[in-house]
Amino acid sequence: MLKYRLPSGVFLGAVILTSIFWEGDAGRYVFFCAGAFLAFAAVKEFLGMLDKMGMRSFSTASSLISALVLGGMIMELPLVAFISAGMAMVVLSWLSLLPPANRRDSVSKMVNSLS
Repeated sequence: MLKYRLPSGVFLGAVILTSIFWEGDAGRYVFFCAGAFLAFAAVKEFLGMLDKMGMRSFSTASSLISALVLGGMIMELPLVAFISAGMAMVVLSWLSLLPPANRRDSVSKMVNSLS
């Protein structure tokens, strides 16, 4: 396990340190890419663990929205963008209830994704 985590930790640490010490907007863009990727990966992994416990969710949509929200925070977007992202997640969750196939499963996935 350590032989896989150590190289990726060194690489990610170097990317983060580079983004911190790089002058100008280039460091901000590097930090944006690294932060958005790490947010996406962390939420996807967490929701994958929930899925293995039998608690299904919309993992890709939740991961993408979390990456966009964190990326927006890094790029200092206005508050309206964050409210819009949250509203998009809620609307997409409610739209998943429209197909009459299995509403109980959709409600469970919606609650797990929004948490």
